[in-house]
Amino acid sequence: MTTRQNNNRADALGRLRLFNGLNDLATRFLGNAAQMASIKRHDYLVRRNGPADCFFVVVQGRVEVSLSADSGFHKVVEIAGPGDQIGEAMMFCGGNHLIDARAITSVTYVWISKADCLQAIALDPAFAVKLLEAMSGRFVTLLADIKATNCLTARERIYQFLLAEPREGNWVRLSVTKGTIASMLGIAKETLSRELQRLSADGLIRVEGSRIELFDPPAADRPCPNVKRGLEV
Repeated sequence: MTTRQNNNRADALGRLRLFNGLNDLATRFLGNAAQMASIKRHDYLVRRNGPADCFFVVVQGRVEVSLSADSGFHKVVEIAGPGDQIGEAMMFCGGNHLIDARAITSVTYVWISKADCLQAIALDPAFAVKLLEAMSGRFVTLLADIKATNCLTARERIYQFLLAEPREGNWVRLSVTKGTIASMLGIAKETLSRELQRLSADGLIRVEGSRIELFDPPAADRPCPNVKRGLEV
């Protein structure tokens, strides 16, 4: 590997929170052990039933992580972006992956084998803490998704999704397809379109292509309100 490639990889690792704040031994070790690669849009980073012998960290781009079955079932679990990890839980459990991970843009990523991950943890236990924090955060998000699916109407789930998305003023720009959003929320694409139309007709939102304006939303740093008020179905 050339000096330029080494420098590019070191720069990429330095921008990822997983690798920040580790001691010098672990930092140097991971700088040599981590491998960097790229894939094109629609290519797969992980396939269901593939060997879970390493994990991945997204450097640039976005990855759709989903569950699927031979019956045709398909459920988007999350959209992973820069700094997000993929596959570490199954790597530690052993066996094969339960997920598919497909690039929805061109993606640059780093991957680390299980053996190198364990060696980095031995050099600096803080690396294990960072991995646990990330896995715990995703577990809490999964529980929240399960609760929303079982306790909220489709309309309430859509509105809470919009409230949680990054905003510019009162505007949200959808960065993934409506089909992906519907899968994440556990509803049909047709239901999503219908409920967006109803929210618009009720004067709560305005839809302009992939941009949605929220009328009188709570501040972005405040918890979502009880969205049942004004959203009864």
